[in-house]
Amino acid sequence: MKTIPISFISFILLFFTSSPAQIAENQAIESSIRIQKSQKHIIEIKQLKFIPDYIEVNKGDTITFINNDYVDHDVTEEKTKKWSSSLMKKGSSWSMVAKEDADYYCTLHVIMKGKIRVKK
Repeated sequence: MKTIPISFISFILLFFTSSPAQIAENQAIESSIRIQKSQKHIIEIKQLKFIPDYIEVNKGDTITFINNDYVDHDVTEEKTKKWSSSLMKKGSSWSMVAKEDADYYCTLHVIMKGKIRVKK
């Protein structure tokens, strides 16, 4: 009598019990998990400008503002003041998690403006 290795039997059982639809669904879930991983973005403050002054991000991404200018700055959501950083001296930073589109500015230098677009 011949014996069949258990690993071969396991392979056959798994192969024939997993439908193509289940395999596709598992691949879609894995892909979705990879896509949802949040990213980090840097906005530099320099020469009285936000660099870049326009950024597109995914919901849940982290945006860090770094003050590399010689003067103090802050970052405030323009329309309703939903969020605002504290005063940032040279070399300091402030981070936020992107939830929705926002226009922002520096309350100390109102000519400094930027825009965050959150991809849908």
